[in-house]
Amino acid sequence: MDDVSHVRLHRPTARGLSRSSFLRAVRVRAAVCWCVLLAALVMPSLGPVMAQLAVGLDFDAVSYVQFERVPAKVHIKNNTSEIFVLGGRGKTLVLDFEIYDVQKTRCERTTRGGMVKDVVLMPGETTKVEVDLGMHFGLQRLGQYSVRGRVVEGNKAYPSMLREIDVVPGIEIDTIERSVPGESSNVRVYSLRYWERDSQEHLFLRVTDRDATVCYGVFSLGKVIRFSVPTLSVDVDGNITVGHQVERDVFVRSRFRSVANGVEFVDRETKTLSDTLTDEIKRSD
Repeated sequence: MDDVSHVRLHRPTARGLSRSSFLRAVRVRAAVCWCVLLAALVMPSLGPVMAQLAVGLDFDAVSYVQFERVPAKVHIKNNTSEIFVLGGRGKTLVLDFEIYDVQKTRCERTTRGGMVKDVVLMPGETTKVEVDLGMHFGLQRLGQYSVRGRVVEGNKAYPSMLREIDVVPGIEIDTIERSVPGESSNVRVYSLRYWERDSQEHLFLRVTDRDATVCYGVFSLGKVIRFSVPTLSVDVDGNITVGHQVERDVFVRSRFRSVANGVEFVDRETKTLSDTLTDEIKRSD
């Protein structure tokens, strides 16, 4: 019995530690657990660590007709007590974009200089700026693009979340080729197209050269419904007229003028079906 008691008293504990060493290890682990628990209780009261600037990026649509404006809406939150100037003198803070096509090739800027100028970022406030990406980057190729906005300060960058947009051809309704007045060799293609946006079909007028390498304008004409087919006409003087239906009894006529250096908007007229009938009655009288 004495031998058995002696063996039990000095039997090695887990991992070959003596009883006293094992108890010391338990006390150390308990102390560490208390420290971790205390830190978990204290840290939330300190609040999350925020970046100096928080940058967000939004688009009004997920797809854009080729050559159309692509307005990127950037939201910049100044989380400091300092005043910053974006695109100001010396350009301490610069707005930039990272844009990649579907092959993961980065799209380079086609313009120089700041995209925004002297935008003041007040302490604790959110400032919104809008940049036409179609003007500053080569987004003329059809396909999907991944876009990220960034505010850059020296070697430090504050990026937004990644957004994806599509550049689409639109669905063609009608096309007319016509020379620019006074320039018989300068032929332009006037194309009426539509595309779905926000669960509604929208109508667009696109004007390009014959090879579609130069665009003179893409004009969004608003919602269109299919009760009547939209109409397009271009006369020899360069006057462009588009008619389309926006509601069951509402029609819109948009007029443009083709000039040497582009296309100018002239006016837009909205009429109801009752207005049209009244005009016809007056003409018949």
